[in-house]
Amino acid sequence: MSEIKLNDMTDQKDYRLYLEGKFDALHGKLDTIVEQVKKTNGTVIELRNEDKRLEEEIDQLNSWAHHIVDVRATECPLIPRISSVETSLKANSDELFEYRFFKRYPKLTVLLITIFIFGTIISVIGTIRQFISG
Repeated sequence: MSEIKLNDMTDQKDYRLYLEGKFDALHGKLDTIVEQVKKTNGTVIELRNEDKRLEEEIDQLNSWAHHIVDVRATECPLIPRISSVETSLKANSDELFEYRFFKRYPKLTVLLITIFIFGTIISVIGTIRQFISG
């Protein structure tokens, strides 16, 4: 008896129209999903290609940079001379430490020179007085 009712339902025109409407809605949604997936896949493929291109470019630039650094470090005939000049500059810098003090504090330098000159003048005057008086 249930088979008769099931067959009767599927043969009815309204039921078939109802199911066709539901399936049409599902097909529309599925078509929209398929279109979006295609767009997303296209974008992903473009980004992967761009990523590969950028990685190749980075690899080329890195190999170029390593070549430049390697060539300078190993093939430059002036490296020993540059090293000796560098050590000489460090030694001169240490020797000029006192002079940097005078450059950094010029007013104090002038004051020290003035005190030295006055001390020398007073000493010369005392020596001249002793020479004249005695």
